[in-house]
Parts: sequence; structure tokens; C-alpha cells
Amino acid sequence: MKRVLVYGMTDNLGGMETFMLSYIRGMQDNDIVFDFIAPYEKIAIEQEVIALGGKVYHLPSRKKSFFEYHRRFKEYMQEHATEYDAAWLNDCMFCNLDLLKFAKKFGIKTRIIHAHNSEAMGSKSQLVRHTINKNFVAKYATDFWACSDLAAEWSYPNSVKENKNYRVIPNAINTFNYRYREDVRCKMRKDLGLEDNFVIGNVGRLHFQKNQDFMIEIFRELIKKKTNAVLLLIGSGEDEKRLKEKVSTYGLEDNIHFLGLRTDVPDLLQAMDVFLMPSKFEGLGIVAIEAQTAGLPCVMSDVIPHETKVTENTVYLNLGTPAEQWSKQIEKFYDFKRKDECTSVIEHGFDIKVASQKLFAWFERI
Repeated sequence: MKRVLVYGMTDNLGGMETFMLSYIRGMQDNDIVFDFIAPYEKIAIEQEVIALGGKVYHLPSRKKSFFEYHRRFKEYMQEHATEYDAAWLNDCMFCNLDLLKFAKKFGIKTRIIHAHNSEAMGSKSQLVRHTINKNFVAKYATDFWACSDLAAEWSYPNSVKENKNYRVIPNAINTFNYRYREDVRCKMRKDLGLEDNFVIGNVGRLHFQKNQDFMIEIFRELIKKKTNAVLLLIGSGEDEKRLKEKVSTYGLEDNIHFLGLRTDVPDLLQAMDVFLMPSKFEGLGIVAIEAQTAGLPCVMSDVIPHETKVTENTVYLNLGTPAEQWSKQIEKFYDFKRKDECTSVIEHGFDIKVASQKLFAWFERI
């Protein structure tokens, strides 16, 4: 049996957590176990990790008590490092390399660093630490992974992409769960009271990276032409209160719905007519793959890696393009007829059954 220790999960169910859960589920029938260590009282995927045979070790907050965090981390690694075949650091910014440092110190031979973003999403001090640490990744890591080449270009020194141990790991999904289903679409639209509406949607943290401010501006233009339009914002985050105030200022409370965190995202995607994603940056944008699998036309910013384009009905626009032009592009899909796009998604390498078995084969060789 192979055992892997993972660091980088948080208490918020975001892209990294979704990615990791998809892969460990995809490998659950194989002889491999994933344990997690994290400076949180609970990680978002903890229940599933334990159900799949893994363990979660909780550290004190690094921000609140660095010395206690460091002491406990060191003690755990000193006692348990020999149990692991690999250590795997996942992060959007490499503000600390602690897992890799301890893994090297205590003899874990395979040490993976995995980049998940293409631009800074934290504070200036975090960016400084990331910029410094990226120059030392080769000192501590043996393998360099990224969700896209764009993420690698931002996260690593130029030399890393030339390393024989560099690889892109696709943000794969369970395509069966997201496939287009007309019966589910009709039920969800009825349940949401949106049977006669033109439904625009987005799934993502309410955060400057996801650019919901611009979504609201785009929608404000759209509703001038399509008075039955509705915008669904699925997710939570630090910008929620301010965004709701902005919607109220525009008098759009009846047209823009904040649905919060949901566990039925595959079904909610069925209810939509167009997926809108004007992100300011993305490592890849796994939700774009999910939306296309559901047969949705997607209107996205051109900073999103173009590896995400797996169907013909995905359009990229520059963030400098006026909201009115984004609105016109959305209008073009008003009478769009959806279909099952699973085959296209699978052909582009984003099916978790295939991708997880490839990754398991890699772990099996270490």
C-alpha cells in the first residue's frame, strides 16, 4: 500500500479541495491512502477523507501561533515520516514550504509541489513570501506539478518547466455527474421558479479574483434587452455583503440571486442557460469544465487558460471589453440548444476515471 501526506487544504470548499476530493474518490478502489495535515480545526473535505480511509491531523493556526504550529508540525513529521511514500504540497501561492522542508529533513524521498493559480490572490506580504519561496522549490521538491502551463509559468522559476519531473495534472471531474439531463433541468427550474427565465450563472467564491463586480455590470446591461434574465451567484466569500449592497443600489434584488454554498452544483448547472466567468485570473478554472460538460455555452475572460475550451460554444473576451459587449455575446446564446458534451470533455483528458488511474499508476511507481 502507498501512503501520501497532503498539505494545502483549507476549511473552505474551493477549487483545490474539489480537485483533491475528485482524485481520492477516483483512486478509492486502488491500494493508496491519502492523509492530510492542515492548520485548521477542520478541513472542508474531512468527512470524505476519513470515510475513504485517510486521516486528518490538525495543526494550530500558523498566523496565531507560529511557534506552536512549527513545533507540532515538526513533531508529527519526526514521528510519522517513515509511514509515507510521498509528501504533496498543494497551494495557490507558495507562502510556506514547510511540508517539503520537513519531508526532506525526515527522509520522504518523493516530495511533490503542485501549483493551482496563475496570479496573486493574497496580501502583499504573501506575494513577497511566494516570490522568495518560488526560487527555492527545487531545493526541497523532487516533482513539480501544475493545473496548467500558465499556472506553472507564474508559480515556478523558468527552469522548472524544463525539468523531467514537471507535469500538468488535469483538473478532472466525474463527467457522469455533470452530463446534460433535460429532466433535471426542468425540475430545477421549476423548483427555483425560473421556468420562463433566461438564466445566467456562476459558481465561485465571492472574491475579487472571480470578479462578481463585473458580472453585475454585465447583467445590468443584459437585462435592458432581456427583461426575463436572472443571474445566479453560487458561492460565499468575503465580498458577499458588499456585492449584495451593490445589487440593491442598482435595484436588481429580484433578478440577481445569491444562493450561497450548495452541494447540488451539478443540478444547478442544468438550470442555467449561459455560464458567465469573467475571472481576473485562474490556474485553470475547473468549474468551466463542469459547465461545459453540462452542455452550457460559456462566456469567459481570456486570462483563463485556453486549455479549458473543450466545446465549440466557449467564447473568450478581454476584461477590457465593455460590459455591453459581454452582454451582447451572452444574448447570442438566448435560443441555444444544449446537448451532452461528455465525449468532448473525456477526449480532452478531463474525465476523473481516466485521469485518476493515470495518477495512481504514477504513485505506484515511486
